[in-house]
Amino acid sequence: AFVRDHLPGVKGIEILPYHKLGLVKYAALGIDYTLDHIPSPGHDLMARLKEIIAGEGVPCITEDTGYDTLV
Repeated sequence: AFVRDHLPGVKGIEILPYHKLGLVKYAALGIDYTLDHIPSPGHDLMARLKEIIAGEGVPCITEDTGYDTLV
């Protein structure tokens, strides 16, 4: 609702699932990866987030919809 009501220039929101692709790089650099305990969201949670955003009248894109949905 905030985006819809206060940010008229925003064409939509892209939601990206958290992933741990950087874990190997952190290990190689000898840096503690402090987010290791956070699980990646599943398909159901991502679908629910998209539903909430779209329900507020804000276009939403995910990895399976692409940017052309905002044009």
